[in-house]
Amino acid sequence: MYRYYRYTLDTDFLRNTAYPFMAGAMRVYEGMLERDGNAYSLPISVSPEYHAVGSRSPWGRNANFQLACIHSLADDLIKASAVLGVTPEPQWAEIREKLPKACLITNDGGTHIAIWEGVELQESHRHHAHLAGIMPFDIFDISDPSWHSILQDSLQRWILRGPCLWSGWCVPWVSMVHSHCGRGEAAEFMLEVWERVFTNEGHGTLHDAHVPGLTLFYGGGYFGEPDPKKEIMQMDAGMAAAAAVQEMLLHTRQGVNFIFAGVPARWREVSFTGMRTDGAFLVSATRKSGTVTDLTVESPHGGIFLLANPWGEEPLGVTANGETMTYSGDVLAIPTAAGETYTLAKA
Repeated sequence: MYRYYRYTLDTDFLRNTAYPFMAGAMRVYEGMLERDGNAYSLPISVSPEYHAVGSRSPWGRNANFQLACIHSLADDLIKASAVLGVTPEPQWAEIREKLPKACLITNDGGTHIAIWEGVELQESHRHHAHLAGIMPFDIFDISDPSWHSILQDSLQRWILRGPCLWSGWCVPWVSMVHSHCGRGEAAEFMLEVWERVFTNEGHGTLHDAHVPGLTLFYGGGYFGEPDPKKEIMQMDAGMAAAAAVQEMLLHTRQGVNFIFAGVPARWREVSFTGMRTDGAFLVSATRKSGTVTDLTVESPHGGIFLLANPWGEEPLGVTANGETMTYSGDVLAIPTAAGETYTLAKA
């Protein structure tokens, strides 16, 4: 709901609909959290459908999926309070400060993100919920040295477990995780796998694979015996696949816009037009021969446009109303005026 506000800057929606709902959702977590020394913990929590079948306990302390939910919600509530000119509840900042961002496990020479306290990703699983702090909640800065090795180890262990218990809707999620980590080839490949394996001849999106060999979410046997079940149709994956393509072309991390960060190197010629992003900006960009050649930003409401410089540290010229300003650095903060269009190019 807050992301919808950020993409539209619809303050009435934020004030009348989103903010009361968000605050109410946080009240639930406030009631669930307990003091753990000088910190908070979530004593009973779940990671979607993990250990849902069988004799193993389906819940534990500090499930990473819910820690990511809480941190994202607390951040958004504090930002929304500033937008609306209201005083945030003091416990939101306290929760953000004293609730761990992640529940970690150290073994085999590395530290990685757990499912919940004492339980790591033990097998392939269709919910990539323990990685939700990367995507969609974006609470980790992957460039932060204090988190880099932890996230690296977590992603490697996730890849090691593989796709053998994945269902169709979760594959575009995999693509988006790869995009947000700058792995364009993997992001593209996962969407190709999804289209080949998890859509039928009419391109309807399926929960179970329609071919054997990739995942056990296939109704027939390994040698392709007919599946007596009816197809399980879902719109989740189709919507997610469209979003995953957009994330390849343009996405935000920590408020910064990344252009073509999830696009494979072999996409030498690629462009998009008028894609909406955080701050209600409309962005258009073209890449030719593997290099960004055209980049424009329309600013309906004004504000600071944060951009990961697609040309590295090379200076960037920003032109509007015939005037050009020059910016330098890896991440650029470009002030914009409402109703103006800005052309960005190497200076």
